Amino acid sequence: MKYQKGFVLPLVIIIVLLVAGGGFYLYNKNSQTANNQIENKVLVESPSESPSASTTENSSYTGFVNRKEISSQDISIFAGIFAEIDSIDNDGNFKIDTSKKLGVQYIAVQDKEYNPLASFLYVPNYTTNILIDTKSTARANIFIMPGIATTDPVEAKIRLNLIETSNCLPKFEAFLFGKLQNQNLLELSQDKKYQEILGQCQTELFSKF
Repeated sequence: MKYQKGFVLPLVIIIVLLVAGGGFYLYNKNSQTANNQIENKVLVESPSESPSASTTENSSYTGFVNRKEISSQDISIFAGIFAEIDSIDNDGNFKIDTSKKLGVQYIAVQDKEYNPLASFLYVPNYTTNILIDTKSTARANIFIMPGIATTDPVEAKIRLNLIETSNCLPKFEAFLFGKLQNQNLLELSQDKKYQEILGQCQTELFSKF
């Protein structure tokens, strides 16, 4: 297990960095108003499953990266909460530690230059296995858009359920499919189609909140 000095990225910080780097589609002219409405609105939906009764703060997982969909070059797994970089074997297996105390965590597959290639959202008390592929990357990068992201596990589960049933998720997944083999997410985020689809996702999800 290796440590990358000075690279502690909980969910909130990684959102800021990815957006600052040209990362993700930002607000349209009505997004700030929509965001304020979301922050002030109490969601009454219930998650589709109940949280685990476990009170253990830290958990260790054996995860899997679909290397047929994600770059097969020199890659590693990064959990920003612990500033840890773990290796991924040739079959796509890796081990990672997560923290319930710190809420929702963004787990990234990165290249040797630390560029994000694919991602997964760990949700305490709900995540049972970690599979990183095109769909998990699409889901995670929709989730971290302004006004949608949250570190609260129960709220995150509700929002992920809305993403899962949205019309835009399969569109975004289709856009990413095949591209994660040779492009990182920061490069892809400059594509106008990428931005257009995330803009559609933002509008659709705001209408459901």
